[in-house]
Amino acid sequence: MCRHFVVACVFRSVTDNFEWAFAGVYGPNDAGIRSTFWDELGGVMNVWDRPWCVGGDFNVVRNPGERLRATRQTQAMTAFADFIFEHGLSDLPMVGGLTWSNRRARSRLDRFLISEEWEERYLDVCQKRFPRVLSDHFPVILECGIGRRGHIPFSYVLARKLKALKGDLKKWNVEVFGDIGKSKELEEVLGGLDSIAESRDLTEEETIRQKSRALWLKEGDRNTKFFHRLANSHKRNSTVAAMMVGGSRTEDPAAIQDHIVHFYKALYFEQCQGRPTSFLDPSMEHLNSIEEGERLWMEKGFEEEEV
Repeated sequence: MCRHFVVACVFRSVTDNFEWAFAGVYGPNDAGIRSTFWDELGGVMNVWDRPWCVGGDFNVVRNPGERLRATRQTQAMTAFADFIFEHGLSDLPMVGGLTWSNRRARSRLDRFLISEEWEERYLDVCQKRFPRVLSDHFPVILECGIGRRGHIPFSYVLARKLKALKGDLKKWNVEVFGDIGKSKELEEVLGGLDSIAESRDLTEEETIRQKSRALWLKEGDRNTKFFHRLANSHKRNSTVAAMMVGGSRTEDPAAIQDHIVHFYKALYFEQCQGRPTSFLDPSMEHLNSIEEGERLWMEKGFEEEEV
């Protein structure tokens, strides 16, 4: 029985000859050979210098939030997250929830990971979970976008403008960020984190800062792509791809928009009727009122002794 596999191939678009590589994977259940699996997959990706899309059953999750009732970050989770970070891949949000379940557990084992070049090519890419039939895995489909309807989101416009300014951003990166003084400043920050790591374990936030600054310092040419990927990420995270409307699930953007507008109109609609318009209203004559001296005391300013 096969313990794990990696199958890779190259695709070319018939419209513009855009070439990209895809790797289909089945990760090992045996924790003892997972490091071999990551090395093998990384080696395959290094063979072809092309935009990458990697998908399949990885048989591991990135964090406790992707497994029902999991409470701690395991070594296997950290190794998976490190692999994604080191190879510059993006883990797209999953529309629909976890992808594997049996009678006792539920996890997100199946997913697509894409490189930044692949992400730049398909701005509207997302992955969706479909209902399962026989398997304990839910089918997952990768959508690269459909015809855009309605108002164009600001993040999309920003992403397109950043792409058009790619050449200027590269020039700025070399002439401004490549300044030796700025590099030395980053080196000092990294040196400080390294010193802290010698005396105690770094916190999760410090580890992320250490990795991100090291990558920034080492691979300055990639910094111009950071803004583009950030805009894409914000756009995906702020997009509502599906919603329960009237007891049924819908992906129709118009229906989702109408439901959201109706929800907030009802939320902020004032139900109160017959509010008095003046304290001189006869209906308020029965209410008790404070004496004039008490009113003046409540309105006076604070004295130094009180403070």
